[in-house]
Amino acid sequence: MNGSSDRSASDAQPLAQRVFAALADGEEHSGAALAERAGVTRSAVWKAIETLRAEGLAVEAATNRGYRLAQPAAALDAAALRATVSASTRARLRSLEVAWEIGSTNAALLASPPPPVGVWDVLLAENQRQGRGRRGRAWRAALGDSLCLSLGTAFEPLPRELPAATLVVGVCVLRALRAHGAHGVALKWPNDVVLGREALAKAGGILVELRAESAGAAHMVVGIGLNLRCPAAITQAIEPGALPAAGLDQAGIAPASRNALAASLIDECTQGLACFAEQGFAPFREAWRADDALRDRAVRVAAGTGTAPRAASMSRARCCSRARTACAARCSRERSASGGAIREARGRLCLGVGLGAGEPRLSCVAGLGRAARGGHRALARARRVGPRGRPARRCRNDPACRRGACRRRGR
Repeated sequence: MNGSSDRSASDAQPLAQRVFAALADGEEHSGAALAERAGVTRSAVWKAIETLRAEGLAVEAATNRGYRLAQPAAALDAAALRATVSASTRARLRSLEVAWEIGSTNAALLASPPPPVGVWDVLLAENQRQGRGRRGRAWRAALGDSLCLSLGTAFEPLPRELPAATLVVGVCVLRALRAHGAHGVALKWPNDVVLGREALAKAGGILVELRAESAGAAHMVVGIGLNLRCPAAITQAIEPGALPAAGLDQAGIAPASRNALAASLIDECTQGLACFAEQGFAPFREAWRADDALRDRAVRVAAGTGTAPRAASMSRARCCSRARTACAARCSRERSASGGAIREARGRLCLGVGLGAGEPRLSCVAGLGRAARGGHRALARARRVGPRGRPARRCRNDPACRRGACRRRGR
């Protein structure tokens, strides 16, 4: 019974996906063997190989011997992932799926009905065509050499320190990487996974998005993209002025361990965000500060046009303190001093969170149209921030606010 269902599920997969899974071990496989395994002709196998090559996968061919990958990989397997995650995580999963080809895993989960509060949807993709980073930038991933996954859940009520969700996910990602032997990894404010401490290279990114209406639970989706290897096609596509790209294989992560690493990421993120919902950012603050690649380093504050009006030799926290007088639009454009790009259904919220004593708490709302403001008012009440960046008039859950203290501090 199980064998027949597994075979039918395999037959439903695109042929290119099945050929990729067969070649992932790095061994040679003849065209005849691949055709027999997939139940197709050798000509169909050849077309699937050409499709994989067109996607950037290096497939070698030897006469009378067959095909093999230039570098072994690991095909993502939903059944293996479900079996590998912890029992407590498995009990909270509504769905766990692997897509062969998709536009964006984050967009797909945001478009689907949200799961119940405390329950998770997980979506991974082998080939993500429209991956997105912070501020609308494209996120490029190489087939077989990257890990793209999104996790979706619902919060009711919203965590009080919701803007710090991206920082919490960053801590969870580093915990998962280190459990698999990674070294020299750090976090760059607010959402980059980097290698090195002096000359930084980007090995991954985090995108947290939120969809909320005036009533009901808020739907949050966490997207994680990691470079396990960094082929030349990826490095050449990096925008000028951006951090250079790097692969986690340089930090000790084996690309062939993609399924095990993905399971660890799912465990750490679901458990970490459950803790965050109950206890806030406090349990993660010291871990984030210890892994902050920009802590106590000189920074340059640049305008959105790319010019640098001045250079400031100060810590990131002091930089945030000076910038808190900037207008909302400039804050969103220049510094992105947020815990990530947290989006509401029809607008964008740019929010920062203090990391410790003396470090500022900055809040602003940017880029709102008239149609977006209604949803933002509902969302803002939970965060003590009013529309257009003004302090909310009513903060019933905060005794200090009833005394007017938060308005005097500009929180």
